[in-house]
Amino acid sequence: QAFEALLVPSTAALALASFPLEVGAKATKASAEDVVAAFGKVKGARENLAKADEFVSKKDYEGLKGFLSAEPYSDIEQSLLILVNGPVLNADDKKTIGTRKRYGIAADVIYGVGGVQGAIDNIENPQIESCSAGICSGNFVDVDAEVLKSLKGLKASLSEILQICKAYKELQ
Repeated sequence: QAFEALLVPSTAALALASFPLEVGAKATKASAEDVVAAFGKVKGARENLAKADEFVSKKDYEGLKGFLSAEPYSDIEQSLLILVNGPVLNADDKKTIGTRKRYGIAADVIYGVGGVQGAIDNIENPQIESCSAGICSGNFVDVDAEVLKSLKGLKASLSEILQICKAYKELQ
């Protein structure tokens, strides 16, 4: 009888069996085709940054802000989420790229776009430089330097994602 009791599932066991177990990355409805399209947007974002340099050289910061508010930058986070949640990349590369919430290269891209826009927003309202090692200069942040620094980081982060994706034949 004790053996038969083991074969009859309990109510608790049946209740637990009805819940799906999560293993690995969250389930996504993104197909391989969705990942390829998202990768195309990420690649386009990197290639288009040459235009951003033109805005900077002319000190056309409002033009640059508008440029970064349009596609593919306006929905870059969604493209990166599809890339890491889709079926193409392996688990290690997904972790390396990451998301905004789980810090990775993707967060650098997202914050890079926001950093450039934030620096432009502060042109009329300059900020005092942060203190470093307990020493405060009292100088204002150089907006030109901040925009260039943020753009450089954005380019590097996008290039790093493209380098990771280079190994996948689906993304060629």
